[in-house]
Amino acid sequence: MKEFIKRHPSHDLADNAHYWLGEIYLVKEMPEKAVVSFSTGLSKFPKGAKAPANLLKMGTAFKQMGKNDFAQSSWKKLIKDFEKSPEADKATKELEALKAAG
Repeated sequence: MKEFIKRHPSHDLADNAHYWLGEIYLVKEMPEKAVVSFSTGLSKFPKGAKAPANLLKMGTAFKQMGKNDFAQSSWKKLIKDFEKSPEADKATKELEALKAAG
């Protein structure tokens, strides 16, 4: 993934590559690196196909780090910018779960 991004930073699939690299970091319990990957994908492709997923998973990574304020910000931005996406529904549920947990 990293090599693809390095060689083809503006390729149509680079959006997907940033997202999946972030997912790999989440699975490897490396949320800091995941945030960087999701954030980079989002900044380079703000309206890309993976933009809502990048925001959703960025929130997940922040939550894993115990940075709930940042997680909430990511999810609120997702709901605001991509309100009709399936990811927005998931973000709403994540926000409700955080609120219920206190």
